[in-house]
Amino acid sequence: MDMKNCPHCNKELPKEAKFCLSCMGKLVEEVPLQNTPVRKSKRNVLLAGLFVVAVAAVALLVIFSVFIKEQSYPVDKSDTIISAWTMKMRPHGGIDTFNFARENGIVGFGWSLNGNPATVAEYRALRKQEGAYEGDTLLSNTLDDFENITNVDSIYTHLIWVVDPYGYYYICEVVGGYEYSRSAEHDAAGLVNFAECIFYRVGTADLVPTAVIETLSEGELVIHLQGRETTELTRLLWLVARTIQG
Repeated sequence: MDMKNCPHCNKELPKEAKFCLSCMGKLVEEVPLQNTPVRKSKRNVLLAGLFVVAVAAVALLVIFSVFIKEQSYPVDKSDTIISAWTMKMRPHGGIDTFNFARENGIVGFGWSLNGNPATVAEYRALRKQEGAYEGDTLLSNTLDDFENITNVDSIYTHLIWVVDPYGYYYICEVVGGYEYSRSAEHDAAGLVNFAECIFYRVGTADLVPTAVIETLSEGELVIHLQGRETTELTRLLWLVARTIQG
C-alpha cells in the first residue's frame, strides 16, 4: 500500500487520506472560493436580457422626444411644412367608396353637378348657376377646406387622415390639384370632387393621435388639425410609413 507522512506530525498515513487521524490536521488544501467557477442561473440571464431591452426602450423614447422637439413647424417655406387634416369619405357609402378611393389614389367627396368645373371656384359658380344644394353649409365648408388642400402653389404638404370601414387608419399625402368627374364610377362611389393622393397605412387606433380619432367621429367631413403635437405626430407617422412602404 502506498503511504505518505503527515506534514504536521509526521505520522505515516495511507496516500489517499484527507486528514491525519493522529493530529486531525488537514492534508488537502482548500480551493479558494473566488477561484471556483460560478454557473449563471437562467434567472440571472433573463434579468440581464430584460435590462438590455429596457435600456433600448428608453433610448428610443429619448430619440423620439428629441425628434419631436427639433422639428420645425413652421420655420421656412419648404415643402416639409405639414398641414394635417381629417376627412370622412362618404361616411354612409360603405366599403366600395373607400376601396375605389384607395385603388385610384384619390381623396374627395360628392355633391355632383351637371357641368365640368376645373377649379373649386368654377364649382361654386356652377353651383350658384344651377341653384344646387342651396343653404348646404356642410358643402360650403368642405369646398373652402378642399380649395386650401388642393392649392398647388401652397407651401404646405397636406396630409389627410382617413379610416376604412374595418377601423384601419391611413395618411393620404395630397400630390395633385382639384379634379372633377361625373363618370359612372365616380358617381357610384360618391367621389366626384377629388384630388390625387398617396395612401400610407398606419394601422389601428392605438397608433393614431387621439385628436384624429375624435375629429373623424365629428359631423364635419373635412377638419383642419390645429394642435402642434398632433401635427408633429402626423409628420412622424407619415415619414415612418413612407419609409416602410417605400
